[in-house]
Amino acid sequence: MQLNFYVPVSKLDGYDNVSLKIEKQEYTNNGGDTYTYKTVDIDTYTYRTMSGVQNYRFIFNGIAAKEMGNEIKAYILADKNGHTYTSDADVYSIKAYAYACLESTSSSITPEFKTLVVDMLNYGASSQRYFKYNLNNLVNADLTEEQKAMGTH
Repeated sequence: MQLNFYVPVSKLDGYDNVSLKIEKQEYTNNGGDTYTYKTVDIDTYTYRTMSGVQNYRFIFNGIAAKEMGNEIKAYILADKNGHTYTSDADVYSIKAYAYACLESTSSSITPEFKTLVVDMLNYGASSQRYFKYNLNNLVNADLTEEQKAMGTH
């Protein structure tokens, strides 16, 4: 699985060597709450225009199904005048994205897509159980009865 991070090019005008640093939460014991962070540096990006704004698009694809609930901290790094500057953390997860989609009223989030999202969360929770990974925080645990009903039966 992957998360895309978008940063408006205009926000980094005058900066060089733009990159993304990821700190991915990884649980270290079977089913428990102990975790560390793995750091990944991403220095490749593409450009994507969204709503008329050109953005840097960074892709982080190091997320297994059992890790949908893992916190991902993303920092933009960029150089200017011989110094490297680091942004505040943007904290996200596949689970956060999924629940945002389920709560969205946007016409672009169709009922069929919501079914896919619920099924994905159920798959992630099954993966957590199978691998005995972060069992105290199953990614589908916060689904409402209405959201559960959106899944495939």
